[in-house]
Amino acid sequence: MTFDGQNKLIIMDNGEDFIDVRKMYYNWKVWLSNPQNLKYPLAMRYVGGDPIGDTKLGITYFLMNGWKIRPYESNHTLTVKGNLYSDDQSSPFTRTLGNYNVLIKSVVSNIVDIVPTTVYNNITETGTGTGSTTVIEDSDDGWTISG
Repeated sequence: MTFDGQNKLIIMDNGEDFIDVRKMYYNWKVWLSNPQNLKYPLAMRYVGGDPIGDTKLGITYFLMNGWKIRPYESNHTLTVKGNLYSDDQSSPFTRTLGNYNVLIKSVVSNIVDIVPTTVYNNITETGTGTGSTTVIEDSDDGWTISG
């Protein structure tokens, strides 16, 4: 892959039909280590990697500042391994220069499940003790949990 800072493109080399997003991020950091490339807007950022017990939270990468990935010039399937999005919520990919059909296949992980929660105030517990029933009430919303 080639990084084109002038046009904010990550251009896939001929025959390169697989992207490991983690490796792409690493390659970009190597490219960025050249002081001449520091004049261009940053291309990527990530979130995640935080320790959770004996493991780490998965990582999601974002293209930013208008950077896009351009597949190589041919009909092919481009497989992308990793969680990749664009900061502006558009596609992280742009069209080839020629009239080619490129199918993009994403291999992603489910690293976050959103569970809606509500924070309640004024929660009280009554009736605790041996042989009694526990009752938890929220006086603001009028709900009760008995156990």
